[in-house]
Amino acid sequence: MAKTTRQRTTDQNNNAAQQTPRTNQNVGVSNKTNPTRASNVAANTPSLRAKKGTGFFGKKEGQLIIGRENYKWALIGMVVMALGFICMSGGAMPSPDVWDESIIYSPIRIILAPFLIIAGLVVVVYSIFVKDNSKTAA
Repeated sequence: MAKTTRQRTTDQNNNAAQQTPRTNQNVGVSNKTNPTRASNVAANTPSLRAKKGTGFFGKKEGQLIIGRENYKWALIGMVVMALGFICMSGGAMPSPDVWDESIIYSPIRIILAPFLIIAGLVVVVYSIFVKDNSKTAA
């Protein structure tokens, strides 16, 4: 009786499995027992391993990533933005029957206040990128 294609494929797979024994190199083996895995290689490489007592970014434990000078610039930027918002607020008319354009469209509200808000945002972004020189290198 002639074998079907499915039976021939199954027979070939069984013969191949009997001829070549499987090794445990990459089949169902954890990283701890297989040192050739990329994660173990990276963990065992001295240049990629963090020094003892340092955090994720190479800083000492308990030391912040940004320093005192960064916080100072961020606070200055927030104060400048707050001044811009204060300059933009207000505009109540003395009488509800009278429309005074000089109160609503004053140069302080339409020129100075938006400039202060944008300048404050620029200072806050600068505070993120400024290098803090007050830290001592240890």
